[in-house]
Amino acid sequence: LNKTSVIGNTAGNLNNGGLFCEKNGLVYFSNPYDGGALYSMNPDGSDIKRILAAKVKFISADDNHLYYYQQSASGTGGLGYVRSTYGMYRVNLKGKQGECLTQDSVFDMQLIGNYIYYTTATPDSPQLRKVKIDESENKLLSLSALNPNCAVGDQFYFNGLESNHYLYSWDVNSDIESVV
Repeated sequence: LNKTSVIGNTAGNLNNGGLFCEKNGLVYFSNPYDGGALYSMNPDGSDIKRILAAKVKFISADDNHLYYYQQSASGTGGLGYVRSTYGMYRVNLKGKQGECLTQDSVFDMQLIGNYIYYTTATPDSPQLRKVKIDESENKLLSLSALNPNCAVGDQFYFNGLESNHYLYSWDVNSDIESVV
């Protein structure tokens, strides 16, 4: 598990689809020239490597894993290969030992400590949920599409959606929102 201070990516990257993420001296990115497949490279553009064939977005990282939303498989075939999958996944930094954390459709997601906070929707309503990085917990937090991307410390910030447009914070320790 992570230290509670881990933040997976910056709000700017995530609000633009999370197509890039920098961690431990490497840049992880969704390569548009290869169907959105997951790649890594050095910040100077050298040593480019394909990690996964899947089309990914909302890339986040901690010291040991990459987290992303897989839109579908692309460009690879073979015996036992699942071709049309989607969901939130976790792999090690080499792209191995993949695990599906949830098959929910994901509209925004952010790694904060040991949880990924994400927005999804059911036919009845949008939702804010959190899933623990070891899959031991998946919890409904709100019946609103709150955007968790802007994380600082143990808070994330979002605008009011229903009755006002105030600035709110969500405390990840207590799962309580408050007006800033």
